[in-house]
Order: sequence, then C-alpha cells, then structure tokens
Amino acid sequence: MKSYALSPLVTPRLLGAAIDEWVATLTKKHPFGQRQYVYFMLFAVSALLSSYARSAGVDTSLLSSIAALFGSVTCGWAWLFVRSLFIPSHEEAAAPLMVVLFILALQFAGTAGVAPDGGEANILRMTGNVVGMVGSTFVIVTLAEIARHIPGTPKGPERRFRQLFTVGYLALIIVAVFMVQGASEGSFFSTHTKTIQSVAALTALTGAVLALKFRRRHPLTVSPVAVETARPSASPTAADRRLARRVEELMHKPEVYTQPSLKVADVAAQLGEHDYLVSKAITQVLRQPNFNRYINRFRIEQAQMMLSDPELSGSSILVIALDCGFASIGPFNRAFREETGMSPSAYRQQNARSR
Repeated sequence: MKSYALSPLVTPRLLGAAIDEWVATLTKKHPFGQRQYVYFMLFAVSALLSSYARSAGVDTSLLSSIAALFGSVTCGWAWLFVRSLFIPSHEEAAAPLMVVLFILALQFAGTAGVAPDGGEANILRMTGNVVGMVGSTFVIVTLAEIARHIPGTPKGPERRFRQLFTVGYLALIIVAVFMVQGASEGSFFSTHTKTIQSVAALTALTGAVLALKFRRRHPLTVSPVAVETARPSASPTAADRRLARRVEELMHKPEVYTQPSLKVADVAAQLGEHDYLVSKAITQVLRQPNFNRYINRFRIEQAQMMLSDPELSGSSILVIALDCGFASIGPFNRAFREETGMSPSAYRQQNARSR
C-alpha cells in the first residue's frame, strides 16, 4: 500500500512520533513522569460523555452528537490507560495511540456523514460496525494486557494489585457488556440497561483512581534485563550525568542508604525519575556494577567510621551492621570484605592497635 505524506515534510510515521512526544511532554512535568495521568483523564472524560450519550438517547443536539463521538472510543482510552499502568514507558510505542485516534477519526467521518452521492446512511452504518468491532477488540486486548504478566510477577503488592485489577475489570465486563447485551426482553438487565451501564462506568472510574494511587505509591519497576534489551547501545547523555549528580546528592544522606529494603525504584520515586534511568546513571555514569553494590559502598563507609570510633567499641558488629542498613550479619560481612579486603572484626582490631 502506498504511503501518502500529509505534506512534503510530514508523514504518518513522523506524525505518530510527534504525538507520542506530545504526550511525553505533557506528563514530564508531573513528579512521577507517568503517561497514565493523561490517559486517565481522556478515559474519564470519554466515559462520562458515553454515559451522557446513552441517557440522551436519540437526541440530535450538537452536545449529544459530540458526547456520542468521543464516548465511542472509551474502550480505546481504557486500553491505553491500562497499558500505561502495566507497561514501562520505554516499551511504549506510538502505534496504540495512533489506532485509537484513527478510530476516533473514523467515527467522526461517519457522524459527519462524509460520503459521496448521498451515501451518508451507508457510511454511518459501516463506521458504526467497524467501531463496534474494534471496541470489542479493545475490551479483549485490555484484559490480556492486565493478565499476561501476572504469572511472572513476584508475590507481593504488585502481584495482588494485578490480580485484583484483573478480577474487577472482568466483573465489570461481564455485568456491563455480556449480561446487559444478552438480557432477554423484560428482564432486570433489559429494563435497567442505562442505569447498570452508568453505575459500571462510575465503578470503573473509581477503580482507575485507586489504581493511580497504588501506582503512585508503587512505581512500575523495570528489570535490569529489560533495561539492557531496551537500550543496548545507549551512551550517557548530559541528562544522565545531571541525574547521576542528583543520585549522589540523595545517597549521601544516611537516612536514605540505611533503609534495609531500599530499591532502585524507591530512589527513582524520590527523584521523580524512571527507575531504568536511575540504573543507567549508576552503572554508566557512576561506573558501579549494580545498584546494590552502589548503596553498599555508602553503608560500608559508615560502618568503617563506626568500627573506628572508640566510643562505639562496646557495640557489637551486628548492631553496627543493622544501623548501617544491612538486614543481617551475613550480607554485611560479605559486602565489607568486598570493599575493604578484610572482615569487620579484623578491621576493628587493626584500628584499635593503631590508636
């Protein structure tokens, strides 16, 4: 198929990249830098307009037409919102957004009756069928986006969140789509269709707000393998070096590196950056093997000062290890030996003889 340029300098591919960059720019100012806030707003507005369009029925006013138009892609915005919750931003592409915008444009063409030779009714029926089929596809794809990573997610809050989100989404689909559309004439679901769908829309919005709050407290992490796969040849940039300086400033605070369960995602959340960017700054700019070795360097430096302090000579090595951020004595001994070449007890004895 021939690709037509919108202008000598603008092609559909460049337009897609520009839209993706626009979304990134809108979200960049947010402290968590996430796309889900933009997609949530689009989903919320679309869902509300869809509910209004259903309540208006066959109203032909301009407002009802606009509500029906934008409400027709509610499932598309829901799909993009779910992707933003469960897929790291560096794996995101412009194609899904372009699909939703294309469906919106197609629905607009049908609503406006853009057809030659008086074929408005035919094109309206055709676009309605296409949008309906694509909407059903969005529903299925969204469910797949939620559930596909659950088996590989470690046990904990993230796994429970994905499981609960999947169950809630599936329940809404069963009630608002299958039970309503398949209801027999005169049944409860048939006579209360609008009410049930409106309640389902409000429930979906409430669930989306709760999902945003969870993601705010638990930023989406990226595995080291995914980072290397996504950016195999990326070299440090000026932004990476600036981020590295910010990481260094933060990690010089004892209240940060002495947290036993500190993870790269926690540091990224405090800096308002993506965790893969923080990992890149640590490994490529600061030249550290990995995040754990990096934070252990600060912990061991504090341990060395405490082991050299005569006033702390009565403190056990276990107490010092715990005070420095280690969860047990074993990892502390190994990390101490890696950094200094001797055990903590030998280091303490050496400093005691030199005094």
